[in-house]
Amino acid sequence: MAEYRDLNAQPKRALADVVAELREQARSSKTGAAGVKDFGEHGDAVWTDADGEQQSVRAIPSALEQLKGELATGIATASKFNTVATTTPVETDGYPEGAFWTIVDFGPPMVEADRWQLVEGIWVQVGLDAGRLVAGTVDAGLIDAVALAARMVTSGLIRTAESGQRVVIDSNGLVMYGLDPDGAEYEMVRLGPSGEQLLTIGSSTISEDSVAAPRGAFDALTVGGNSLDDLLWGLPRGVRAWGTLSENSKTDASNTFVRRAELQTTLEPDRLYRVKVNSRYLYNTGSQTTYVTDVVHYSFDATPILPNNLGSGVTQGFSGRHYLPTGTYYTAPALEFMVDTSGQNGDRVFWTMYSYRTHNMATPVYIVAGSTNPIAMSIEDVGPSMPRTLKRWNDGDGGGSQDPAPIVTRRTATWDHGGFGGDTRGGNVYQGSYSSYGNRYGGWLFSSAMRSALSGSTIEKFEVYLENTHWYYGAGGTARIVPNDGAYKGVNFGNTAVLSANWPRYAGRWVTLPAAWYPHIASGTYRGVSTYATSSSLTYYGQFRGAATRFRATYRK
Repeated sequence: MAEYRDLNAQPKRALADVVAELREQARSSKTGAAGVKDFGEHGDAVWTDADGEQQSVRAIPSALEQLKGELATGIATASKFNTVATTTPVETDGYPEGAFWTIVDFGPPMVEADRWQLVEGIWVQVGLDAGRLVAGTVDAGLIDAVALAARMVTSGLIRTAESGQRVVIDSNGLVMYGLDPDGAEYEMVRLGPSGEQLLTIGSSTISEDSVAAPRGAFDALTVGGNSLDDLLWGLPRGVRAWGTLSENSKTDASNTFVRRAELQTTLEPDRLYRVKVNSRYLYNTGSQTTYVTDVVHYSFDATPILPNNLGSGVTQGFSGRHYLPTGTYYTAPALEFMVDTSGQNGDRVFWTMYSYRTHNMATPVYIVAGSTNPIAMSIEDVGPSMPRTLKRWNDGDGGGSQDPAPIVTRRTATWDHGGFGGDTRGGNVYQGSYSSYGNRYGGWLFSSAMRSALSGSTIEKFEVYLENTHWYYGAGGTARIVPNDGAYKGVNFGNTAVLSANWPRYAGRWVTLPAAWYPHIASGTYRGVSTYATSSSLTYYGQFRGAATRFRATYRK
């Protein structure tokens, strides 16, 4: 019988103890305090992602280093419209206009730090965009929305959208952008502590520089495109000075001129004035028949008027000679003449004087004047200066049956356009460049009636009326007007443009075209006008109502 000695544990019990010991080691001795598994030199953890690709823990550090390297130069979409990087942009080749370059802090967490945009081929810093905080637009786990919001508040910029209709708030104030029917942006509201203040309500725009409405720019006091100054300039301004004498004059038989009435005022340049002395009641108190000559003289700048010793600078305006039998009363007709101040340099003092002379020293004469028949003198503004077109009848031919040659007349007339076209939309003619649309322009043609009227004429002034319907900037823009050859886009006359700047939005305006154009308009070489900008500046981006355009000419023919 064999003897059993308990020198070692039973085999079953020893295996159980070994397993328990290994479990304890797995729980404690081989696992760090934070629960991080130590795989040793060759251990790894692998899994299959949702795309069926096998992923590995050991591949993560190298992937992160690769990501850092790629972010240094930028990770872009296929079109390169959106790029994420940790550095500022340098190159522009291959990036489309309007592309965005987002700069991030690598973290953790990864936070959007700044943003740039490619504008007209140049990277421009545009800052962070509030629209990126909208739910669903921030990649979970990639960009920390809370940190991004804090960064944006610190940078002082809030924007409701990337582009299009939006509101932008920054340290300069608030700007609201709208879209015109063509999709072009324009400022509707601009409010802030400095710079231009702008408010658009419907089709009216109010700014510090102007109040613009569809039919006028009231800051300039215009009506239908005509400034109030121009309208008033073309109208008579009425009596500038006048006076009456209601007492009989002294009798006189000296056979020299005797001064009886005078009047002074100030005349403006380039105006036409009428000087008038009304009818006078003359009485011959003598015993013989006599003649009476009366005359009106005038001078400028207070030059003395001495009728019996006329000096330099004194001009005779008009005179009359009257026959007076003894003991009779005679009504002398009114004396009247015109004074033209064209070419005058500034305002000048004007002096006019009425005198008369009795030719027979034995026949004293005096002027009978009272409350019912006073002597009256007046100086009247009748309108702007104009050429003298009076022509003699049958000058030098000795006959009376021949018709006179046609008289050259001076006219001012207005005509509608003869059609418009080119780059148009919604009845508007375009001018200038916006975004990818390129440089657009169009024009208007002269009507056949206008071309016929002006053919062979001498044009003194030529104007075009344009009515704006949109400018990119709220404060207005600049129209660039050029002649065309009868095609709406037939601009081929070189450097002949006229610029009309500071044009309020929605305002109509008459623009005077250069005198160098006039012979070409009269000859028919120029057959219309176009709005054509050679600069891509948005100051020139605008639209004009096609149907509103008309033309006005002052001409002699």
